Amino acid sequence: MQAAGGTLESKFQRAELQVQGAQTKISDLERLNDELKRSNADLTHQLERWQNLDTKGGEAAEKEHQKRVALEFELQELKETHESHLEEHANLVEKLKNRYERVKEKATTYEVCASPLHRSNSLNVGF
Repeated sequence: MQAAGGTLESKFQRAELQVQGAQTKISDLERLNDELKRSNADLTHQLERWQNLDTKGGEAAEKEHQKRVALEFELQELKETHESHLEEHANLVEKLKNRYERVKEKATTYEVCASPLHRSNSLNVGF
């Protein structure tokens, strides 16, 4: 029986060592699990920060795009207004040129008409 008792005791010691080894392995795996959870949380936070940057960058780009579209629209309106003013000024210049030519013609006509009259008046004054 002693041999059987010794065998049982050695089996018991082996079982205790196996339990201790399993407990150590469990502790190591729990530490590793905790590290992986922390790492996962860190990576999740980093990903969220990057996504926020992308969102902010996207929002900023969208604002810039809207600003550019508004400025392009305003520029187009200003160009159209400018062209309209140029056309109006060109028409006004043309009218003024025509008026000048008409006044110039009338002045020439008056000079021509006035010259013989003036001569005849000066001749009559002498008599």
